[in-house]
Amino acid sequence: MSGGARNLDAATVIGNPIWGKSVRSRLRSKHVLSWGVIAFTTTAFISAVTYLPAVERGASPQDAAKMMVIPIIVIQGIVLMLLGTGAVASQLSVEREKGLLDYLRMTPMSPNAKILGYLFGLPVREYFLFALTLPFLGFAIVVGEISPLKMAHFYLVFFSSIWLYHMTGMVAGMASSKPRQAAMMSQGLVVLLYLVLPLLSRFGLTFFDYLTVRPTFFAMVAGELESASPGLRAAAQQQITGLNQTGDIPFFTFRLHSTVFTMMVQVFLLSFLYRVVQRKWHDEFSHPFSKLNALAFYTGMLVLIVGSLWPVLGERALSRQMMTQFGGAGDGMPPALFLFIVLLVLLMVFGMARLLMISLITPNRHTQMRELRRAKKLGLDRVPMNSDGASSLPVVLAMAGLTIGTYFVLMRHADGSGLFLARMSGLWDQLAPVVYLSLVALFIQGARERYSARAFVVSTFLLWMLPAFTMIIFFAAFGAWTVGCYVGVICPPVGLWLSLANFFENSGQLSNSVSQFSPDDVGPHLEILTGLGVGVYAVLVVVFQVRLRRWQSARRRAELGDGSAAEGVSAIE
Repeated sequence: MSGGARNLDAATVIGNPIWGKSVRSRLRSKHVLSWGVIAFTTTAFISAVTYLPAVERGASPQDAAKMMVIPIIVIQGIVLMLLGTGAVASQLSVEREKGLLDYLRMTPMSPNAKILGYLFGLPVREYFLFALTLPFLGFAIVVGEISPLKMAHFYLVFFSSIWLYHMTGMVAGMASSKPRQAAMMSQGLVVLLYLVLPLLSRFGLTFFDYLTVRPTFFAMVAGELESASPGLRAAAQQQITGLNQTGDIPFFTFRLHSTVFTMMVQVFLLSFLYRVVQRKWHDEFSHPFSKLNALAFYTGMLVLIVGSLWPVLGERALSRQMMTQFGGAGDGMPPALFLFIVLLVLLMVFGMARLLMISLITPNRHTQMRELRRAKKLGLDRVPMNSDGASSLPVVLAMAGLTIGTYFVLMRHADGSGLFLARMSGLWDQLAPVVYLSLVALFIQGARERYSARAFVVSTFLLWMLPAFTMIIFFAAFGAWTVGCYVGVICPPVGLWLSLANFFENSGQLSNSVSQFSPDDVGPHLEILTGLGVGVYAVLVVVFQVRLRRWQSARRRAELGDGSAAEGVSAIE
């Protein structure tokens, strides 16, 4: 009993009982000893095998010590980013499955204290393993004569990235009740944030790269190489890509320091992830985002997209630099082809972001009925617009308007720069791809809100993939490109491709630079295919939205106690 009292007193001194509980459960002696031996010996071996051979081959102790820093940081990243994020997700999922989170919801602690207790408590073992690498890092800093301020600058961004990934793990843990599934989901999200999304920076969406610590790491390495020997500098520049991307970041018409830009992007995403976890603490069954939060997040993402692409589409030096990274003769990729790829990637990002938002805020049938009953108890005529049970149609319409406006502004900016196309085609040709994408989003919203998740997945799979499969068969077996395009235009990636190709065809650039994306016999049909794709989805949107409104109206009358309305609901079902 006295030991338990001492532990509770220690937890009280720390200031957060959840943190104290995590320390007691995750820093048991057997775990500390086993994991500590593995982490310490692995770091010692890698440090020795980096430092000693370099000194024996004639490198100075300063250069050899600087070489140690890179593998040590890699070990720290693996421990805190992968293992730590997985631990946060899996341990939180375990406590959720055991009902401990339900118990904590009834305690007088504030949600912020609970979140911070878990955020820093669940990965406490990984923080301990990180601490075991610090003696080797200290040796490298002292012997390599690395500035402590420079290292502090790096670790500010490093821990900002860590907390972002750990918060991602908390979101996964709150969403999944299976520990292994939560850990795999969170680690998959880390891989997505760290390895996949940064690839979009090659197409001008540079802010995705600053969700990671890589730009700050490259800046630190590049700074240290200035005082290193020529041999070490040449070897590092050959083996480490990205050392040339260490300057200030162009954003709109001004430039930001890379650390400032990194913190801005990471704090933006971290704040919304924190809000998701906060909502889940209040109600486990609530949507991750409210309607207004989803709209604010999407708007912020559009600002980051426009700010990143603005200098790419307006500055000749920067656009030429990005074209040359794709290879090719002379200045690299042809300007029209580069613009085609940038716009296609941009539209795909718009589509995926809106699909994510729709899936997070669109209510299912159970949620809609629950909110209707709650509104009836409160004496309200309708469900509040920002509640989980309200229709997501107004938000999706607002997102569509913002997307079309953003795309129009970027197209005007690209036209004004004169860097890519000799002339722009008409307004409809420019906006047709984003209008098509917006109609697809409205169709998805109506179908998702009207039908169950399983019916929605099956119906959209049949609607999109069967035409796509048929199109591929026409292409591969018969070489019937035109017929295949008519069949596959209802598949969103195909429809986007064709509508964008139509814009370049009418701008007089398809035959010169983008002909490989559209066979010659399809060119005359591109305008019809674009109109067909937009028309099909316009009809689908009207049909599904009308059916949805009828169903919701019948449900509303049934909940108000109209017996005849129940028969109408059954008829609609």
